[in-house]
Amino acid sequence: MIPARSADPAKGKIIKDMLSWIVKYGEGEVTALSYAPLPKSLAEKELKTIYALQ
Repeated sequence: MIPARSADPAKGKIIKDMLSWIVKYGEGEVTALSYAPLPKSLAEKELKTIYALQ
């Protein structure tokens, strides 16, 4: 669980950056790890949620 508003803005930015990387670029690693990639529509929803974090 990730809070919508981080008590420490610097840590909040790190979390947003990490989650964004996972959804955008980490998806390229899932096949090699025997995971299924997220559908594009779900990944877009996830990114909207991530970008809304403060």
